[in-house]
Parts: sequence; C-alpha cells; structure tokens
Amino acid sequence: MSRTTVVQVTLAIALIVLVGLGLTTFLNYFKFERSFSLLIGSRFDAVLRDMKNTIETSLALGLPINALRNTQSLIERETQQDPLILSIEVFEANGNVVFATDRDLIGDQITNEWVEAWRTHDTAGAWRLREEDALVIGISLVNNLDLEVGGIALRFSRDFHDSSLKAMLLELGSAVAILLAAAIILSLLGAFLVLRATRSSFTAMTAALNALSRHSNQSPPAHRGSDPALAAIVAALWEIEHTAKEIRRLDEEG
Repeated sequence: MSRTTVVQVTLAIALIVLVGLGLTTFLNYFKFERSFSLLIGSRFDAVLRDMKNTIETSLALGLPINALRNTQSLIERETQQDPLILSIEVFEANGNVVFATDRDLIGDQITNEWVEAWRTHDTAGAWRLREEDALVIGISLVNNLDLEVGGIALRFSRDFHDSSLKAMLLELGSAVAILLAAAIILSLLGAFLVLRATRSSFTAMTAALNALSRHSNQSPPAHRGSDPALAAIVAALWEIEHTAKEIRRLDEEG
C-alpha cells in the first residue's frame, strides 16, 4: 500500500467527518438562532404588554387613544430605560400615529407592512417584522368592548441580535475546524497503522509468488514468514501450478 492510498483513505474519512460536523453545526446554529430570537422577542414582548395594560386601563374609562396624554411620557420612559429600543409608536385603528418617541412621526401613517402584520395577526398575540436595521414587534390595543382600537409598535436594534449570532457562528466554526484537524490527524495515523500491516502481507505474498515462479519445476518454496495461512496458500498455488504443468506435459507426449 503506497502513501497515496493512505492519503486517499484519510481524505475520505475527513470528508465524512466534515459532512457530519457541518450538518451538526448547521442544526445547532439555527436552533440557537431560533431560541435567541425568541428570548430577545420575549424581553420586548414583556415591555409591550406592560405598556398595553397601562394604556388599556385608560381606554376602559372611555377615552380615545389620542386623548391619553400620559402615553407620550410612558413610551419615552421605556425608550430611555433600554438602549436597544430605537423607537416606540402608538397608532390608531386607521394606522395614524398618535404618539411616538420620534415626535416628527406623529400624524404620519404606519407602513403598509406594519398594517398588514397588525391586521392579520392574532389579537391576543404579538406580531413581528424584520427591517433592514431593526426588528419590529407590535401588539394590539383593545377597549372594554373587546374591539381593536389601535396598537403599539416597538423597534429595537438588530446590532445586538446579529452580533450575538455572528459570535456564535464563529465559535461553532472554530470548534468544527479544531475537530476536523483532530479527525484528520487521527485518521492519518490510523490509516497508516492499519494499512502498514496490510502492506506487509501483500509484500510477503508478492515475494512468495515470485519464489513460486522461480521454483515451478522444483519443490514448493519455503515461506519464511510467520503466517501459516500464507504458507498454506503458497503451497497450494505451487501444487496447482505443478499439476497444470504435468497435465500439459502428458498431453504433449500423448
């Protein structure tokens, strides 16, 4: 067995290990991504529900959303407490923004994507969107008649979310590289040790066959190896060769 064979066996094993590690890394990454996204979402979902309860308490008094003046200070306070929050907007059922941490947005309409997400989601749950620079989570506002009268939308930075996922991906990649390097080294060593014995057997077999061809008209060549099975094979081959030659000789004489 040549060094090329050892390298080929090692590469085959390394490829199998790489595929296995790649699939494991892929599944673990997306499992982490989903769990981490849910964790971050639940954090801001709790903030939204606290604001929802506060605003709906005032709505229960029969006041319209645009009359709840304490809402502006409420959303500004929440934004100041968490640096990841980019903006909070409170809007009416027609999509008109009545309160916003960015006061320039007051009086504007929420985007069509927000409107669609808000109108198609479960009233009791939160809706989520992904924007270029932010993640959006929103929730409906319901009055005491169980009617949706508007909603709250909270935008938070993707930087922390994306940087955490990138860091995890780098850690997984480093782990895969280390494991793959270890697998290649172990495979190379194992292939060398295993194939060395096989190579020795083939070398002995070749030597025995060469000896057989040299002693075809003599007695069976003595095998100097310690393997009785190999010696028996050599003897049997000699007998076959010797018998075949005797048959050809008798045919020629007849």
